Amino acid sequence: MNELSPLSPSDSIQASANRPEPRTEPLRPAADAQELLNLWGVLAQHRKSLLILGLSAAAVAAVLTFMLPSTYRSTVSLLVEPGKSKILSIEDVRQGGDNREYFQAQVEILQSRDLAVRTVRALQLWDDPTFDPRLPGHGPVGWAKSTLGLTGSDKVWTEQELIDATTEQLMDATRIEALRASGVAKLSVESTDAALAARIANTYAAQYEEADNEAHLAVARNASAMLQEKLSSLRDKLERSEAELQAYREKKGIVKLGGSAEAMATQQLNALTDRLVAARARRAELEGTSMQLRNLREGDYAGVAAVQRDPSVIEAQTRVNQNKSRVAEYSLKYGREHSTLKEAVAQLGDAQRALAHQQRAVIDGINREYTSAMATERELSAQLDKARGSAADVNREEFQLAGLEREVEMNRQLYDMFLTRAKETSVAAEVHDTAARVIDPAVVPRKPVGPKRGPIVLLAFVLATSLGAFFVLIRHALDKTIKGQDSAEQKLQLPVLGALPVLPSDKHETAAYLMLKEPDSLYAESLRTVRTGVLLGCIDSACKIVLVTSTQRGEGKTTVAANLALANAHTGRTLLIDCDLRSPQVGMRLGISRQRKGLTNLLAGAAPRECVHAVKGSRLYVLPAGEPAPNPQELLLSRHFRQLLTGLSRKFDMIVIDSPPVEPLSDALVLSSIVPNTLLVVKSKTTPYPDIQKSVERIRRTGTKVLGIALNHAELPPQQKRGYPYAAEEEEGVTMFLPEPS
Repeated sequence: MNELSPLSPSDSIQASANRPEPRTEPLRPAADAQELLNLWGVLAQHRKSLLILGLSAAAVAAVLTFMLPSTYRSTVSLLVEPGKSKILSIEDVRQGGDNREYFQAQVEILQSRDLAVRTVRALQLWDDPTFDPRLPGHGPVGWAKSTLGLTGSDKVWTEQELIDATTEQLMDATRIEALRASGVAKLSVESTDAALAARIANTYAAQYEEADNEAHLAVARNASAMLQEKLSSLRDKLERSEAELQAYREKKGIVKLGGSAEAMATQQLNALTDRLVAARARRAELEGTSMQLRNLREGDYAGVAAVQRDPSVIEAQTRVNQNKSRVAEYSLKYGREHSTLKEAVAQLGDAQRALAHQQRAVIDGINREYTSAMATERELSAQLDKARGSAADVNREEFQLAGLEREVEMNRQLYDMFLTRAKETSVAAEVHDTAARVIDPAVVPRKPVGPKRGPIVLLAFVLATSLGAFFVLIRHALDKTIKGQDSAEQKLQLPVLGALPVLPSDKHETAAYLMLKEPDSLYAESLRTVRTGVLLGCIDSACKIVLVTSTQRGEGKTTVAANLALANAHTGRTLLIDCDLRSPQVGMRLGISRQRKGLTNLLAGAAPRECVHAVKGSRLYVLPAGEPAPNPQELLLSRHFRQLLTGLSRKFDMIVIDSPPVEPLSDALVLSSIVPNTLLVVKSKTTPYPDIQKSVERIRRTGTKVLGIALNHAELPPQQKRGYPYAAEEEEGVTMFLPEPS
């Protein structure tokens, strides 16, 4: 064969030109419908276990229910009639509230412990085998005690302890159904003895009526005693208030005012007020005239109306005017010395003096009247003040008298009301009607009401199955690993090229060349399916270069890479390169000695014929890791490695590269940036799918094409496990390819 010659950077891998752009979009979540189908698939996988669990629970429930004795129920119906008992108003004290509250109160009484104790005492139920607490109970517990001979007990029971224990059992066996709309209460008693159930129910009703009568009589007696005590107190209070009223009347000398004194005082006040107003008006008028007179000159009273209106002044003024007229007339007729004129002048002087005298007399009268008016005003004011004090005293007496009369009247009304109520109470005790009456007595039941064996068995089956399904789904939800092809494709959004079965432990040592050793096995057939998917993914490439990696160690990537290379070696020249330089496994798995040279030696300048080794019985060539390298990643990043890979791609139809896992190291990402195609090996039920998703995204960001997933250790369906015979391909004579050293 021709030796490898140095290659230029332009001689890159042909398929790398068609390399897709890195994908950075997040994986799409699965649809809700698909998720439901997946959950249904999980349940379907465990259907046998769930069915066995449900049937087992149903069987246990059936055994337990058939061990339980039959239970009978007897019912007595009571009609609660609150309106019938309200003949007298004293019942308002006892019952109170509306009909709904009364009905609810009666239902609570029916459910009370006191009524149950009365029933237990009336029937002495502690001596009945059904309720006797000294005997072992019925059902599985009682049956177990009887079987083990644990029926006896050394405990000494007192009567009160027997009553308490029996009462608890009776209350558990009693049910009250309240039909509020119709006023009917149904009391039901359940027991394993049908006749006893009817007897207890009827006794319950009888005890309820008796307790109601006793309660009514007790209320009537208490109410009567309370009313008699209150009547005595009210009688004393009424007598005291009447005595106080009479004493006040005698003290004030009041026969019966009836408001007359207050009216007289009011009339007197009104009269004095009117007189005082008139006196003040007259005094003010005279005071004004007096002030006017003091301000005038002597004799100049023409502007004083009070003086000019006086009759005597008017008469004197008339005489003065007449004399003035005669003097004027005589002056014209006679001379100054004429006696007639002198006489007229003398008469005029007398008239003027008389006018002045009369005016002075009027003025003196006005002054005297002013003084008198002032005295009258003061007297009337004093009388009005005295009258007001007298009226206030009358009002106080009237108010106090009215208060005493009201107290007497109120005490009399209270006394009359309680006296009437006391009479009603005494009559109510004699005409009491029971709060409820039996309208349908209890009868002996013919058919048992329990236990409901069919529903119990069905419920046990449903609950057990549901509980099992719940735990299956919880386990499925908590399990983050890939469990099947559908699960892998849904969660990783990648095609599953093939599912590889779990290999038996005796085949682990030969697993790397199982394609040669057992070509007809199910594992070999599954590898051919993976090979087909890889070939279809690389169909456009002249040389199909595939990088095989995984997320973590231990997922079987080396085994898958070796068998994939062996499977493809049947159809073309194939080279398997071990690029896991840190932990090489390919050479050891395929029986190549560790002393043989490999990739690191070839990159260091060794001859190709010394580094590339043929696998016996196949057309597969292997380039092992070679001697350990101190800098594996730098070798993979070197230009020489790229040129080597390009040269080898021209000589082989397919190159399969086994690389380190993605998560622990970055060597796989370095290789994926060089190799155009990547196959991811995923171990079922081992690696969490979030880690796988992270690895897929990291690989895609390098620009390589992820062909799909090889699901290792998968549980194959039965039809796939059967497989079919596979005829091995006829080996053609092929000359071993050993590259010449450069």
